[in-house]
Amino acid sequence: MRETDPHNEILEVWNEFTDSLITPALFSGLTVLLIYLFVGRALRPLEALAKALEKVGDGRYQTRFGGKLAPELARLRDSFNRMAARLSAADAENRRLNEQLLTLQEQERSELARDLHDEVSPFLFAINIDAASASRMLSEGRTAEAREHVQSITDAVRPMQRHVRSMLGRLRPIGLEEFGLKEAIENMIAFWRRRRPEIRYQLAISTGCESLSELVGRTICRIVQESLCNALRHAHPTLITVLIDYQGEEVRIEIIDDGRGVCEPSRPGYGLVGIGERVRAMGGRLSFSSKPGEGFAVEAILPAAFRREAACVPVQAEEL
Repeated sequence: MRETDPHNEILEVWNEFTDSLITPALFSGLTVLLIYLFVGRALRPLEALAKALEKVGDGRYQTRFGGKLAPELARLRDSFNRMAARLSAADAENRRLNEQLLTLQEQERSELARDLHDEVSPFLFAINIDAASASRMLSEGRTAEAREHVQSITDAVRPMQRHVRSMLGRLRPIGLEEFGLKEAIENMIAFWRRRRPEIRYQLAISTGCESLSELVGRTICRIVQESLCNALRHAHPTLITVLIDYQGEEVRIEIIDDGRGVCEPSRPGYGLVGIGERVRAMGGRLSFSSKPGEGFAVEAILPAAFRREAACVPVQAEEL
């Protein structure tokens, strides 16, 4: 009987084993390769999306992401494009607001320069002449005549003070920093009452509004100031009501008159356009409502995030 060589049998078993592994190994290699190619192709749009996000992060909001994609990635693409479009619109709006604010600043500076030239400069010139004349007369011993020129200087200083105070009030509402929002608006109303005493004024302002930030307070003053001017100039009212209150996270400002209203829709004047730009720059809203013969109303909503936290207790309207 022939004996079997153990070495040959082991080699034969090993060869069979390795032959049986070749097919799974080739199959696994091809599978891994296909998965790599498929996943790489599927993730390639994400790389393009990452580059698009970098462009948007650099401020290039016109960037858009396109191409045919899987449904899941298509939703991501559409969301990205909507986000980029909104950022682009917001950027354009911010640029427009900045241009409007610069225009408003130049307009205010031009008006102040004109007032200084037309109202203050002549008085300064007159004071200079009177001072020179008084000095000459005093040196000549003509005291009585010099006294008249000194009195003329005093008389010229008073209207200058009024004009300068008026200009300061336009730059910064009088009393806002020193006494608070309520007194600053009362000063505005008192200013117009002296000139239009036949009109009644009502003011209702929440006591907690004294905690509003200076920025919100100045904006409210500008809204009230422009609205009062428009009502007195165009509406011929008998009553003007100013309401300032906030609920939740918003501050509401209303200026209502009982004048003749607006018969037909018209383009707002430069002043209303200006306060509209101020309000939108703060993230607020401004609206107008009017009916012929029933008056005109201005309503502004400002975010209360600009105020310090404080309790707010509404008060009843009081006639001033």
